[in-house]
Amino acid sequence: MPTTITLTINVTKFFRNLETWEALRPYLRKLGDAHADLRIWSAGCASGEEPYTIAVLVLETLGERRAVIDATDIDRLSLERTQQATYPHAAFTEMPVDLKRRYFRDDQPLPGVRQLVQVRQHDLTREPPPHPPYDLIVCRNVAIYFERTAQERLFQVFVDALAPGGVLLLGKVETLFGPARERLTLVDPRERIYTKPA
Repeated sequence: MPTTITLTINVTKFFRNLETWEALRPYLRKLGDAHADLRIWSAGCASGEEPYTIAVLVLETLGERRAVIDATDIDRLSLERTQQATYPHAAFTEMPVDLKRRYFRDDQPLPGVRQLVQVRQHDLTREPPPHPPYDLIVCRNVAIYFERTAQERLFQVFVDALAPGGVLLLGKVETLFGPARERLTLVDPRERIYTKPA
């Protein structure tokens, strides 16, 4: 199956693997302490649950709208769903009820959440990152659909796009390897959180 089709197959929910987002929170707080504004990339964002999860986490952790989140995907239909931002009940089954109550109305993110997210079409295999350098790059369960050599190239792109002191979050079954592995520090093996030396 062609890569560009395979990459559109995603299972996603708000706060999927809640423990991962809780583990990311202190690193996000540290980034917020170091920078007035954060640049974040949600790469392979599918229908938008991930970038809106990140937006909620930013607001909860930093208490203000201090981030721009580039939400990118190759699939135009997925991006349309991200922009429409209307989600079924099943998308919220892993999201804490109090967060949904504070940041959503009628199964849509509130304007303060949506304003943090910029949606754009992007091909990870052919195009450079939209607006580097990034303080945080989140790309979960996307690289697993690439062949190994393509994964290695993608990881190198992420490392190059990270600002010094930046954070990379991969999926639980994904492991950084190749030259990129030598340039990042694995700080949470269970949740696949890496940092770039400052």
